[in-house]
Amino acid sequence: MVLRPVPSNVDIEAWRQRIRDTTLANYHFHMGYALQRGGETSAAASAYSRALAAQPDHSCAAFMLVQLATAAGDLAWAATVDQAARRHDPAYDAWAVAELVLNALELGECEKAETIISMAAGNALEAPAVRLASAAVASQDGNLPLAARTLTGIAAADLKHMDRLAKTPLMQLTHNLMSAAELDLAGMLLAAFGQIVDHEPMLIFIRAVLARCRGALVEAETDLKSLSVQGWSPTMVRLTYAALLLTTGRGSDAERLVAEVLTAEPNHPSATGIQALIRLGDGDDAAAEALLGGRDFSLRPATDAWLSMATIVLLSRYGRHVEAEALTRSLIATLGPVFDLVMAAFPLSAEAGNVARYAAAVGHPPRRWMNAQ
Repeated sequence: MVLRPVPSNVDIEAWRQRIRDTTLANYHFHMGYALQRGGETSAAASAYSRALAAQPDHSCAAFMLVQLATAAGDLAWAATVDQAARRHDPAYDAWAVAELVLNALELGECEKAETIISMAAGNALEAPAVRLASAAVASQDGNLPLAARTLTGIAAADLKHMDRLAKTPLMQLTHNLMSAAELDLAGMLLAAFGQIVDHEPMLIFIRAVLARCRGALVEAETDLKSLSVQGWSPTMVRLTYAALLLTTGRGSDAERLVAEVLTAEPNHPSATGIQALIRLGDGDDAAAEALLGGRDFSLRPATDAWLSMATIVLLSRYGRHVEAEALTRSLIATLGPVFDLVMAAFPLSAEAGNVARYAAAVGHPPRRWMNAQ
């Protein structure tokens, strides 16, 4: 990371005061939000007012205060707060709805998110930020085509102010589309939001995996190389690229990259796991078992994706399905949504179905993109 000096024309004291005001405002806003959820609307309104006193352009505090005043029948107060907020940002209510919805989704509160969407009125309903939030809700509800159409419908808008909101729903929606084998739709979505994707390493990684699923190895390679510039370690880039090479039958090239990693880090778990997968792809189960730890190979905890995947494949070949299911369950718990991305880049297509069946057996629904491999 390059450290740049603060420009000489910046008022440092004013900058510090702004940070103090924002911190205080956020404290009062979250206090008000908690009070409102508990039914203490009067105390909540007071907290929102204190937030606005500390930071007059706090869009979420203004929005919630307008809602409370309107519900209480005090339309004059609601209008006063609304007009003051619009002097700072004419679209404050749209930004507030979007932020509140995405916060609710992060907490798993889907019904709350839908309720907040319903609060939007007038022009705010068509505002890009609110459409973005609506797409996130639709994705969470499983309506992926609607979510994708909603997002791509705002792709022509000026996105430079939406970076802070777009990353989370983009990542979630693209992952969901890939899981549903909607590869063309996922690719269209990432292409439409290219200026955000190009600056977000995890989205670049997802785009590389998507390119691999489409068989576009050159595109995948380009994205993986760009991750080095984005700050990903050379080791991570080499191993991810090795896994992608292995999917296209370029085992010797994959092995060369893995060997480079193991020369520098002899016990690197991901490198060992991919090397074991290469041996499994060659049909050399004994060599894979030796790499995974010999007779006790199945005792490794599920802390590394590729090492665990190789172990699951070997257990499957040995007919030890109960152990394979247990390790799959542990791996899903460890990786979360990343498990599906690993499966999308899984280098042994002949074995992927078995792993998917183990995942289904432990409560992780089979992903239709498996059929697209």
